[in-house]
Amino acid sequence: MRTANRKLKQQKVVTTTGRSRGAVYFFGFGLIGLVVLNVFFTVQTVVDGTRIAELEAQIAEVEAENRKLEAVVVRKSSLTEVINKVENTDFVEPTEVVYIGKDKPLAQLR
Repeated sequence: MRTANRKLKQQKVVTTTGRSRGAVYFFGFGLIGLVVLNVFFTVQTVVDGTRIAELEAQIAEVEAENRKLEAVVVRKSSLTEVINKVENTDFVEPTEVVYIGKDKPLAQLR
C-alpha cells in the first residue's frame, strides 16, 4: 500500500485539458511577462513622442526668432540706415581731397 501511495505522489498533476500545472504556470507567467513588456514599450513610445513634440516646438520658436533677427540685420545694414548713422556723427564733408601716389611720400611737411 505504501508503494502505491508513493507512486501516486510522484505522478504529475494533470489539469482537465491534459497539461501539467508547470506548463500552465509557464505559459501564464510568459503571457503576463509579454503584457508587461508591451505596456512598458507603449509607455516608452509615448514618452519619446512627447519629447519629440517638445523639441519640434523649440525648433519652431528658434526658427521664428532667427527670421526676426535676419530681418533686423537686413534693416540695420541697409544703405539708408548707414547714411542715417553717418549723418548723426560729427563728420564733415572734406573740402580738399589729396590723392597719394607712388611718387609722393605718405607723410609730408607743409
